[in-house]
Amino acid sequence: MLIAAAGGVFVTASRSTPAQAAIDRDFGAPEGPKAKFSNACTGQFGSGWVMVLVDRAGALCLVTRVNQHSPLMDGKTVLFGNDVGKHAYYLKRQNRRADYPAAWWNVVKLPVVERRDAAAMAGTLVV
Repeated sequence: MLIAAAGGVFVTASRSTPAQAAIDRDFGAPEGPKAKFSNACTGQFGSGWVMVLVDRAGALCLVTRVNQHSPLMDGKTVLFGNDVGKHAYYLKRQNRRADYPAAWWNVVKLPVVERRDAAAMAGTLVV
């Protein structure tokens, strides 16, 4: 499971893994991934998703999709993503949409992202 109940870890200076290297390379270190992903979350108009895709070469890219549209329908591989529809954050955060991605980073588990990245590189990642 990508989400921890509490105490999530995403970007750490002490980690040296292929996934961390790809994150640093493609999004900038150390706070680049969080800032870019969070900005995409708050910039998504209405319901939708923000996702990080990975290709077979290990390159990462950030995409947004409206409503239920998924990159999976285009044959893309999703490393991780966040549902930014109002139903995902409204009860706890009310209309403070920017608070939602900031809090979301506190529960993302980097070891799971790393396992998904390794599986994507091996061509064995399943949804």
